[in-house]
Amino acid sequence: MSDAPVSEFKARPRDVLEPLFDRVVVLPDAAPDQIGSILVAETAQERPARGVVVAVGPDVKTVAVGDRVLYAHFTGADAEHDGQAVLVLQEPDVYAKVTARAG
Repeated sequence: MSDAPVSEFKARPRDVLEPLFDRVVVLPDAAPDQIGSILVAETAQERPARGVVVAVGPDVKTVAVGDRVLYAHFTGADAEHDGQAVLVLQEPDVYAKVTARAG
């Protein structure tokens, strides 16, 4: 095992994420960098609270890969996989699924 801290984790491009227990890996939606005609600095942008589930652990019962979800702000662990920032959450931190309205 590596002695690198989890916060410095970067998976190799062909690695497969297999979350453990009740963990959910979410690809967050991009935060808007502009509000109207005002450019928002990256440090002032609010972390998005919705995204797409890209992997689930074996104990996850309520969401599946591909689901769009809302989750708690300021929760989970940031990681990087295949060059993309992902968020690793526990299932209770996922508040709702976002589905398209029929009709």
